[in-house]
Amino acid sequence: MTFLEATGQLKTFYLGTAVSVGGAILMTIGLRAGESAAWVIDPISLALFGIVLGIGGFTWLCFALKCPKCRTRILWNAAAHGSTNFIADALFSPKCAVCGYQPK
Repeated sequence: MTFLEATGQLKTFYLGTAVSVGGAILMTIGLRAGESAAWVIDPISLALFGIVLGIGGFTWLCFALKCPKCRTRILWNAAAHGSTNFIADALFSPKCAVCGYQPK
């Protein structure tokens, strides 16, 4: 069982990921729509909204996932330490990287 599963934060991870991916999709639609899409009111506004949504979702994810014992931000800590695969490190870790807390 992973750390996020054991601490009940896996749904938070999925929600933040879905918001970030949704923002990327909206940004792509807005940038690729151009003049040909009559259903999009303003493609630039849609692209900017997608960028803000994607960055906001990822930032929220970095601050929301915390160790219940030492309150370290799990994803933020993994990214700050220069891990090239910090999302997988945070997602599949069995314990907190700072205090070693391993929930049962």
